[in-house]
Amino acid sequence: MTPEHPAWVELRRAGWDVYLLRVDGAARDRPPEARVREFHADGPAEASDRVRHELDVRNHFFRFDLIAFAGAGGLAFRSIQAKRAGLTLAGAPLAVVLDANSRRDREASQRWPTGFADVETDYLERWAFENADVQIVPDDDLTAFVRRNHWGVRGDALKSFPPAQSRAQWFGRAPRSPLVTIAIAHHNLGAYLPDTLTTLAAQSYPNLEVIVFDDGSTDAASIDVFEAMRAKYPAYQFHRQENAGIGATRNRILELARGEFYIPVDADNLAKPDMVEKFVTALTWNPELSAMTCYFLAFDVDAPNLQPARFLYAHRPVGGPHALAGIRNVYGDANA
Repeated sequence: MTPEHPAWVELRRAGWDVYLLRVDGAARDRPPEARVREFHADGPAEASDRVRHELDVRNHFFRFDLIAFAGAGGLAFRSIQAKRAGLTLAGAPLAVVLDANSRRDREASQRWPTGFADVETDYLERWAFENADVQIVPDDDLTAFVRRNHWGVRGDALKSFPPAQSRAQWFGRAPRSPLVTIAIAHHNLGAYLPDTLTTLAAQSYPNLEVIVFDDGSTDAASIDVFEAMRAKYPAYQFHRQENAGIGATRNRILELARGEFYIPVDADNLAKPDMVEKFVTALTWNPELSAMTCYFLAFDVDAPNLQPARFLYAHRPVGGPHALAGIRNVYGDANA
């Protein structure tokens, strides 16, 4: 938003002290891993990710009572995703103002989508608006337009911002610790398996069942490593089978799994210490969802002390639109 934006003016009139955040392409406050180049290039989702990181830093100091986003461009997308997953911005309701719409603008100029960015922007705008804590719909014509295109405009959508005295609050959920099964399919990856298991042993989440399945490894060194890991981690389950492929191996582990949640982890992955904890928080906060995925960083170098020296690229999946999935990965890695 700019200082001339109607929502900015309205917030001031409603008694709010307003902080205007502008995010440039550099987004200096992002952590190093957030600066790794996205595999699908710098698009609308990456812009919303920069906004999310900048907001997280500023909210730490200011503790905003309300965070309002313009609807155009879908800049609220990553912030709302992160809040729904319990990662950040827990204290402030997130509002999206239906002030403009990229699809309507294209139709007004009789233009089709011209590339991936247009298709992704349409998805981000709709998802962010539908999942915002507060929907603001000041324009009746635009509201009617998105309704015709099957957007979810809720019954509690507001025509204007509430007065500053009526601040909404976001209440946390009670913590829960269901059993989580970690499924590791291993085939000739003995050079990496010890590091993978080290990162799982260091998880902050306590209630884990780890099942490691060797899918017919033929490399003698990898077989030796697998047996050494069996001795090192007696609380984990280790099994071997004739080679059947990674899909069949994961399905075999799924048959054995006792956990309420199931996370396949490749035998050459390194998991951050809070990975499982964040997955569980996100899914228990959003019981209507069937699955949860995450960002990942790809590397092809040694990782001394479990820290790769460099990364090839990052992938920060958006989750849609489904029509784009035929030509690019919008859903992320199997680690989900």
